[in-house]
Amino acid sequence: MDTHIEQLWRDGAPPFDGLTLWTPLLPTARLREALEVVVAVLETYVEQRALQTAEDWHEHDGYISMAYEATWDQLLGALSDDQTLRRSSPEDDLVRRAWRDQNDIFYLRWFHYEDDDSGEDEPPAGGAADLTAPRAVVDATLRQLAEIGLDVEVGPARDFFADRWAG
Repeated sequence: MDTHIEQLWRDGAPPFDGLTLWTPLLPTARLREALEVVVAVLETYVEQRALQTAEDWHEHDGYISMAYEATWDQLLGALSDDQTLRRSSPEDDLVRRAWRDQNDIFYLRWFHYEDDDSGEDEPPAGGAADLTAPRAVVDATLRQLAEIGLDVEVGPARDFFADRWAG
């Protein structure tokens, strides 16, 4: 989170007055497929084309990071293939790649981990994603994710982030 997003979360301001949906841990290709669906839905709801991206350390240690200007093309590019998704993801545990629109309609995050080949009990390389947005956006996203056979969980955004705060 950057300072702006953290303040919105603490104040319960949009998008944190809405809902958060989150995926289970997914293999890399399935994570990318889910993110492509989420981004396609977001593109229909967001008129302002400017985005920002940052590393979100909320679950790691609560560190406040810097956000950088970004474009939809950069977001879509990060999802262009499995390798690019891996490269666009922070390498630290519990640190997520975050994206938000400049009108604070949504806050999208994901993390990716690598398979360390330590045994068959370890999960394959993959990750998880979450989307915080108003109910209408979350409902539309749920419908689209259901069409690709993906079950996700949904809850109040403020609670979701409060339960995961490491600070």
